[in-house]
Amino acid sequence: MSIENLSIYYGEKCVVQHVDLSLKKGEILTVVGESGSGKSTLLSAISGLLNSTATIETGTIYLEETPLHENKTMYRVNRKDMTMIFQNPGAFFNPMKKIGKQYEQYLCLHGVIDKQEQKHIQKMMLEKVHLCDVDRVLNAYPFELSGGMQQRVSIAMATTFKPKLLLADEPTSALDVTTQADIVKHFIQLSKEETAILMVTHNMSVASYLSDKIAVMKDGRIIEYGNRDDIIYRPKEAYTKALIEATPSLSEVENG
Repeated sequence: MSIENLSIYYGEKCVVQHVDLSLKKGEILTVVGESGSGKSTLLSAISGLLNSTATIETGTIYLEETPLHENKTMYRVNRKDMTMIFQNPGAFFNPMKKIGKQYEQYLCLHGVIDKQEQKHIQKMMLEKVHLCDVDRVLNAYPFELSGGMQQRVSIAMATTFKPKLLLADEPTSALDVTTQADIVKHFIQLSKEETAILMVTHNMSVASYLSDKIAVMKDGRIIEYGNRDDIIYRPKEAYTKALIEATPSLSEVENG
């Protein structure tokens, strides 16, 4: 994926300014910054989920050299190649349907209609995210699962078809430290399987542990961008230094 000169407006207000980013196969890029910096808007633009009040004024978003936002049908064509994990897993699920039924519908949408094959995929993917009591999870309504379990299910579903690009919007922010560590390790394993991951977060510890590259975003602009070690250990911008200094010991995550 690559982004060239992307600017996004809400009405007359520019919320993302002239952003340039690129992401290779199997690479993890984390966009960090405080709330309101434009991170989630950037992710919404890439995924085609900008609300009706937002407009892309300049720039192009490419997935394997295909310009995405210029043609809305391209998002449907690439729905297996590009998937998204949302910050609030509870909002991802229909509260009136059991998890298993929703997973079945997701598989049917992508052409898997054989019931035995569906069961096999569900079991395999849920076990990959360390949900071992598969039958109980599939027979549960979303509210019967913890936030961490809901997030694991959403990750399992989003990665079922080994997407080329995985977008993740603050996927660990509402989770306990142990669950955060498990999800981070799962993302690293996905990258080894050649899935590129673009994650937005305000958690510099998480960014430090799993990223190949880090982009620091402030007031809609990328103010610092480079490989992980340069950003974490040799930051140039005062804002980046402040983010790092405000972070609890990075070793807590690295030893997790």
